[in-house]
Amino acid sequence: MAEPSPFEWRLRAPTLEDFDGIVAMAAARADRLRSPTRPTREGWRRWWEGQVPTLSANHRVAVDRAGQVVGLASVNPASEPFLIVLANVSVGPDHWDHEPLWDALSAWVVERAAANVHLAPPDAEVNLMAEAVESDVPRTAALTRAGFKRTRVFFRMRIDFDGDVEAAPSPAGVEVRRIDMERELLDVARVHAEAFRDHWGHAEQSPESFAEEWRHDTIGQRTDFNYIAVADGGVVGYVLCEDNYRGDPAIGLVSYLGVRPAWRQRGIARALLETAFQTLRAQGYAAARLGVDATSPTGALRLYEKVGMRAIEQVNRYERVLRPGIDVRPRPGG
Repeated sequence: MAEPSPFEWRLRAPTLEDFDGIVAMAAARADRLRSPTRPTREGWRRWWEGQVPTLSANHRVAVDRAGQVVGLASVNPASEPFLIVLANVSVGPDHWDHEPLWDALSAWVVERAAANVHLAPPDAEVNLMAEAVESDVPRTAALTRAGFKRTRVFFRMRIDFDGDVEAAPSPAGVEVRRIDMERELLDVARVHAEAFRDHWGHAEQSPESFAEEWRHDTIGQRTDFNYIAVADGGVVGYVLCEDNYRGDPAIGLVSYLGVRPAWRQRGIARALLETAFQTLRAQGYAAARLGVDATSPTGALRLYEKVGMRAIEQVNRYERVLRPGIDVRPRPGG
């Protein structure tokens, strides 16, 4: 009996024709992992459209001898303040035990990410960041072999709108209302910078950069799920949501929820969150999701559980130093 042919593959820049293969590989991975957070084909399409301008520069596919996509490596375009480069490496489940494929994809991401180091302040430490769900043992092993270390644990949380959603009353002296996205987004961005400044590992953007990225990333999305809390004539908290999350028209995403430190522990975050939930429910959404640092210094996890959310998946964050230097990102609690 003839020996089976060895598994052969090669890395190349993706083409537009690779879309179906990438989606099929992602679906097979999600099935094997029994993931509760898999993107839909529409979600992948929206992602793909955003990658087209940098497809050949920031992505590589691994294809077998038949031209089938068996792996994908991606590096996100660098953004201010250029202290973190985000990357992702995936392999189809039929080849999870093929370490050379994982290692080649990981090596490419490290090399590509290193091209962004010069954009950071000259003395600052720059890190490459990737994530793996707790059940994804092959990806975790690949990241470890590539020199990544686990730095943080996050939870993906979900609430199902089984009945009416009641918003908590606004605290005395605080008004919760919709954001005027044209006139107030920059004010929200300033509050965001203040609200997240003490979060573990946060790389602070300028308000202008944050506002520009939010506008770009939510082109074509609805804005009526976004709220601010106003007190003493200024914005003290906000919630920013995305519709049609990952292509699923039944799920909304809470992308950011923040309150200025001096205004925390007054019920503002809960009022903002439940107001957004109420609006999503009224517009026909069946559920909402968000991600949270498992040890957030603001007690966010306790808040989300209090309003009826539950953790559905653990996501571990991994980092590898691309360039040693001064670590200017906050690390409260080690």
